[in-house]
Order: sequence, then C-alpha cells, then structure tokens
Amino acid sequence: MSESKSGPEYASFFAVMGASAAMVFSGGFGVDFSQATEDVGSGVALVARRILSHGVTSFCPTLVTSPPEVYHKVVPQIPVKSGGPHGAGVLGLHLEGPFISREKRGAHPEAHLRSFEANAFQDLLATYGPLDNVRIVTLAPELGHSHEVIRE
Repeated sequence: MSESKSGPEYASFFAVMGASAAMVFSGGFGVDFSQATEDVGSGVALVARRILSHGVTSFCPTLVTSPPEVYHKVVPQIPVKSGGPHGAGVLGLHLEGPFISREKRGAHPEAHLRSFEANAFQDLLATYGPLDNVRIVTLAPELGHSHEVIRE
C-alpha cells in the first residue's frame, strides 16, 4: 500500500510551484507556430490564453525546421510580450533547426535541414532574418562552422 502524499507540506509546495514556463512549445489547440499564415499573432494569442489556464505563465513559441521563407514570415509576427490576465507571456522565440544533425533529426523534415556555410553567422541571419524576438536557437554543435555561431 503506498503512502498518500497529502497534507500541508505538500499543499505549500504546490502553491509555491504552481506556475511554470514552457521552453519548447511548437503549438497547440489547433495552432502550429511553424505555419506561415498571414495572422500568426492570433494563433499565439489563442495558445497564450489557453495555456495560462493550465498554469503556464510564459513560454517560448517554437518553430521547427522549416525553409527560410517560413522563418522570414513568422519570426517578425511573434514579438516578446508580457503575460497577464489575457494570457501567458511570450519570452521570445525558440528556433529549433534547421541546423541540426541529420542522424539525430527526429521528426524534423530532412529536406529542410541545413549545414553552415563558411560565414556561419551570416548564414544563420540569412536563414532566420532578424533575431530581435529570438531567445533560443537549437543547433548541432558538431556541424562544421557551428562554433562561429555559438561564439557570436
């Protein structure tokens, strides 16, 4: 018979730990952040409202491996935004790919994976566009020239 975990010591733990931040969040509630639509912001707002009711107070919308034109269209539409009663805050974007390992790509579409060119940081900017709204970039450190991007 297992011991029940209830009582004031557990209640106070959950009261203190009640809110959380989500770092990898590629969409939900019928919204995919990697879809280049004309109004990505309304999808982000919907997700922000819905996840707040589950205790998530802030998140990083994640774009998975996509062609450059998707990043150029979507990234500017998702600004950093404070949270509140209207929904969870947007901490900034998480760009997961396309500079990842082919062998460890998981569900990322192989057709859109990329390697860095000789001027790696400029290649990254050409792929994503401005990084003003970006907080996290996931890349494979074993890719050639990745150390240039990491250092930057």
